[in-house]
Amino acid sequence: MKISLSVIIVLLFVVCSSEAQYEKIVKDRSLAKIQKPPSSKLWFSIKKGMTEKEVLDILGKPISGDNFEVIKKEYPKHHDNFLYSWSYGELNAMGNTGPKISNFSVRFTQGKVEYIDDHFGVKALDPSVKISVPVPLWPESEVIYSHYPRIIDLRWWASVGEGSITYEIQVDHKYMGKWSTTRSTVYKNIQSVSTTLSFTGKQPGRWRIRATNGKDKSKWSKYQMFVFTK
Repeated sequence: MKISLSVIIVLLFVVCSSEAQYEKIVKDRSLAKIQKPPSSKLWFSIKKGMTEKEVLDILGKPISGDNFEVIKKEYPKHHDNFLYSWSYGELNAMGNTGPKISNFSVRFTQGKVEYIDDHFGVKALDPSVKISVPVPLWPESEVIYSHYPRIIDLRWWASVGEGSITYEIQVDHKYMGKWSTTRSTVYKNIQSVSTTLSFTGKQPGRWRIRATNGKDKSKWSKYQMFVFTK
């Protein structure tokens, strides 16, 4: 069987285009800044009514923010009702629909804590829950991939909880038209908030994630669906 030069050129173009498309996906995702949030144990020890000094003793110097003495000078007539904040970092990552930014700030009025930002819903958790559920960032559901080789770049919001937290990811594909949990691939002991995995077959897939500290485990996140067309 002879293959013409034009067919070879087309095949090379398709392969190169797919690789270029995947490289662009990885580059776009790598633009995300995923910074480690403040220690959850220290963060949630901050309580309403604490003074600036008490917050400094626990969390240390903020990245940015003015103290109450500065606020009184800048807003002499309105400082009593002025809400100001100290920043202790942020989580900034890309999702399917654009940037997702969480600023970790302590809010003050009259030199005392009014509230702190709680991006992970930890305070709303049942007391028996030791670790919050990690939140999938990328890919979210219904992503269509057309690149080959079939490599997936996975990213998620970090969990918070006690101890040293690692992550477990479950990846499924369909078998005879149905989701096959008995053929799942589970990746364990992932220590960062992103990883790259290979996927088998030109077919639909799904993934979910949970966190563990070696003793306790969070619940699984919701499944996120994707499809490979090549």
